[in-house]
Amino acid sequence: MRGLLPLLIIASSWLICPAQTKEIITISPQELMGAGKWKEFVSDEGRFSVLMPGVPSATINERETADGRITFRSFAVKLPEAFYQVGYSDFPAASDDQILAGVRDLLSAQKGAQVLSERKIKIAHLQGSEWWVVQNGVALGIRRAVAIGGRLYQVNMLVPLERAFKNGRPSLRPEDQTQLFTSLRSRFFDSFKLRAD
Repeated sequence: MRGLLPLLIIASSWLICPAQTKEIITISPQELMGAGKWKEFVSDEGRFSVLMPGVPSATINERETADGRITFRSFAVKLPEAFYQVGYSDFPAASDDQILAGVRDLLSAQKGAQVLSERKIKIAHLQGSEWWVVQNGVALGIRRAVAIGGRLYQVNMLVPLERAFKNGRPSLRPEDQTQLFTSLRSRFFDSFKLRAD
């Protein structure tokens, strides 16, 4: 369990980095929502599938901890309209409840982050959590997390506030959210599936 926090910090870097960088390539909302851009990505080792608007970049971060070596595998697509990431890591010395509590504690303590909402969700038959986090006053991060057998899955999306909300101010009210944001969020998160094989 002592190794949980350092790796969760690595896994949470998505909240800061994409919001502070600029892309040169621009894609219109119509192109982004086009059927040809979204393709199923399958990770056999990670035992999951998800729709993503492009081919994800894979990264691996390893950290030696008091509980041994822990590896975080990330698959991400970064576009001007949004950043999409699915990642997973194994924590053999922690219970599933401890892992999810660690994610919650980290999000609450993160500098520049304001937790807008937290709710319980179901992914397949598993209990998980979803957080909406305003990052540095410029972007909204949505993180879904579920743990099973010591493996933490995180499904993350980061969107500039002006793309997510009609007036550029964060709100949980559906009428304040842009149609593009609502469509992208649903397409991405609803497509995430854990595979039994």
